[in-house]
Amino acid sequence: MASELRVNTLKDASGNNSVALSYVAEGTAKVRSTSEADSSIVESFGVSSISDTATGIDTINYSSNFSAAKAQQPVAFTVPGTDVAERPRGSTATTGSMIIVNEEVDTSTDRDPDELFFTAHGDLA
Repeated sequence: MASELRVNTLKDASGNNSVALSYVAEGTAKVRSTSEADSSIVESFGVSSISDTATGIDTINYSSNFSAAKAQQPVAFTVPGTDVAERPRGSTATTGSMIIVNEEVDTSTDRDPDELFFTAHGDLA
């Protein structure tokens, strides 16, 4: 039998430091992932797969859709190799995925990241 807990506010054990549950639900990452250079997933939540679409371009596919493509706020960063600085330079969202484009900082050319860390916050459908 499934159970349900309904609350408006959470407090710590001493009854102090309260937070509204709506703040917790809305402020929690709905998607997060860590992936390697070959797009293999090291750790994830809410991610069904990651595809290496092209050099420097990764598509992160979600397990559950967001309510709208613009309902999500993505955050991504890369970890460079020892001699190359990388950064995400753009993204394209749909309700079910995010495409991240990574580039080498010095040359502004697309480059596959050694590691990609990603989170998305927003309203799920």
